[in-house]
Amino acid sequence: LLNNTNLAMAKGIRSKVKRRMRGARREHYMTVQGMDNLKLLNERLINKQSSIIDTSGVKPNAFLEPNNPNAVFPQRTKENNIDFRADAVAGAGL
Repeated sequence: LLNNTNLAMAKGIRSKVKRRMRGARREHYMTVQGMDNLKLLNERLINKQSSIIDTSGVKPNAFLEPNNPNAVFPQRTKENNIDFRADAVAGAGL
């Protein structure tokens, strides 16, 4: 029987790589899109005339309310896909 309490299981390298990739992705997101979102939120907070109703983006549906002048026809917006592949992310190289 082993009574040695100094024995510990080895840590895998996979967790360290995943942690580094998570930080690289976070930094890449902030350079690509995150700073623009933060600036937009900051402008909304600073602007006293801004209200949540104006910036919410929920407009009446023109199919359901054809007589409403503020109604709009719903459109699909293109998804903003950020490239998180290792070639595009600066700190992701192994």
